[in-house]
Amino acid sequence: MDRDIVILAISEKNGNYCVAGIDVDTGKWARPYSDLKDVYGAVPESHLICQNGRRAEVFDIVRIREEQPCYNPIQPENFFYDNDRKWRYIDKLTLHKTVLLHDFDYRNKIFFSRECRLTQEEINKVTIRESLLMLYITNLEVIVKIGSISGYKQFKLNFDCEGSHYSEFAISDIKIRQLYENKPIGKYKFCDKAIIVFSLTDKFIDGRYYKIAAQFLIWK
Repeated sequence: MDRDIVILAISEKNGNYCVAGIDVDTGKWARPYSDLKDVYGAVPESHLICQNGRRAEVFDIVRIREEQPCYNPIQPENFFYDNDRKWRYIDKLTLHKTVLLHDFDYRNKIFFSRECRLTQEEINKVTIRESLLMLYITNLEVIVKIGSISGYKQFKLNFDCEGSHYSEFAISDIKIRQLYENKPIGKYKFCDKAIIVFSLTDKFIDGRYYKIAAQFLIWK
């Protein structure tokens, strides 16, 4: 089955890409998931090159051949796509037209809590699950720090949403990471308001599920 997806996120994942967007026909979130060995579900760079030679970008509509759903209980939006069939570029939308397909997601808690990660116990209590959200947020700060385990630079986001404050959501947006990769360790005012796609990861090796600021769509 072919699916037309408005891409709203192309973020870094294990040296490849986590791609997500809105299904044009249903208005629901969708995340193409590769079954290639050693990419852990991520989309390789070569798969982002469409039939016309154009590299898929945010707000592009691309036609992707679905093989079957992933049946992932944590990320119900995932579907396996045909690795041998190139994606087809269809059109490009504006943010305004995208919102007509799928309005902002309004939540009093982002992925079921106000923490930056979830435990297995917390996940088990959730009956209706989701792992993708497009949110309007305010008072953004970027934190540059050194990971206590990895020893590498990490980029975190503090912000407000729907009257609540959130701290240290990991940033996987490639452009934002590049903006801060040469900055000293510290906290930086980023902007007053933004529209961001957030993603909930699958289980990490520490047994937790992390909330990611995956794609900054617009900010000012």
